[in-house]
Amino acid sequence: MKAATYLQLVGARILSEANDLKRDSHALATELRLDHATIDQVIAGRATPEIADEVIRRMGEVYPIDETDLRILPDDCDSGIKIMRAEESRATSRIFRRPDRNGNLEPYYEYRDTAFSRLSPFRPEWIRELRVVSDCNPDNPDAAFNHGHFLHQYSMYVGPVNHYWEIDGRRYAAEMTTGDSSYTTPFRPHTFTSRSATERALILAVAFGGNVRRAQRELYALGTRAEHYLLDQATTTAATKSLVRQYLRDAALTVERLDTELRHAGATLTARDAVEGDRPLDANDLDHLAATLGVSVRDLHVPVFDDSEEVIVEHTGVDDGYPYPASTDHRYTIRPMIRTAKMPAMRGFTARVTTPDSDLTGGFTSSLHSWIYNYGNHAARLCWSDGTSERQTVVEPDDSLYIQPFVTHAFSRADSEPADLCVVRVAGHVSGDTQRELSHFPSISRVVREDRRWF
Repeated sequence: MKAATYLQLVGARILSEANDLKRDSHALATELRLDHATIDQVIAGRATPEIADEVIRRMGEVYPIDETDLRILPDDCDSGIKIMRAEESRATSRIFRRPDRNGNLEPYYEYRDTAFSRLSPFRPEWIRELRVVSDCNPDNPDAAFNHGHFLHQYSMYVGPVNHYWEIDGRRYAAEMTTGDSSYTTPFRPHTFTSRSATERALILAVAFGGNVRRAQRELYALGTRAEHYLLDQATTTAATKSLVRQYLRDAALTVERLDTELRHAGATLTARDAVEGDRPLDANDLDHLAATLGVSVRDLHVPVFDDSEEVIVEHTGVDDGYPYPASTDHRYTIRPMIRTAKMPAMRGFTARVTTPDSDLTGGFTSSLHSWIYNYGNHAARLCWSDGTSERQTVVEPDDSLYIQPFVTHAFSRADSEPADLCVVRVAGHVSGDTQRELSHFPSISRVVREDRRWF
């Protein structure tokens, strides 16, 4: 991102915050004890980065706001893509040690960074398994478990890898091989080992934060009071009823008043049955509740998942592949990796690049943030466009990419052999709820760059 464009975005963001605070540039100058001309220059994007930063700092001191919300992330991508070459990745190599069965600290993992950006919601890593075992026993004392981490983890496997995990004190294990995938929820202990002393065994692990990660600062501030956000997960009915009780408290609506409004709406459901007990809520009940509470029916649905969704393993099959973008235009062979309703904005697949033509009309685009790794033995040619220009480069084996949403991209063979790519996509801050809210706005132009005082 050019410096001038960046400063214009910072100025637009400061103007937007000033609008929310009902301050014009004169009020800002007075209260921040700065020259009016300085404020105008910052808002117009004509000040230096140091002066703009000083305005943000003073706004954080004077007003009860989170000044980090005013800081625009500089775009570190090239027309929407950031590439990390294999040699750059190798330069980040570090060895982690864990105890073996005798308690000795021995090499366990080799970690390497792969491509990610300031804007990307994930921290993808290349992890080689250095601990070799001769079985897939979940209680093997050479399998050294971690304590479970805060991020969700989507993994794709290359070579003979054992995947281990623990749920409620019980350990499980699965033999994985190239193209297999797994998903692990936060704070579930897990680990990986190799089944071969001679073959390459590694995982491509994409760790990312969901909505809870994005709310973490607020949850830290609330402390133990955050427990009140937890919904009863015993059953779907129990979860919905706990949510209805929350809506009543939020609106200062009594059970008696809810009962009256439900009767006026023609509901047979009583308020007491809506908030407690085991009586199931059918579609008609949810319609009446939604209308009475002033929410959508979707807002009353709380999916409940059992332990089988905590860690999911997917083995790829020879018949899983299909042509893309169409059966009559077979440029890629796609093999899906794990999908789960628990994380609907998490998608993954492998793509075998078979075409010699990297025409963008037959390529990919996504509303999600994408991470791509060339895990095969052959290079691919990449063509991409963010809507303003078209670029090309070669993606060698062990190169990786981060691709911003809505950047059109396509691959072709760089030589006579097909290339094999791992693709993982996850949502950033623009979640489904954000998308729905944004779609009701009359224009997006002032959302992405405020250009006027509204009052």
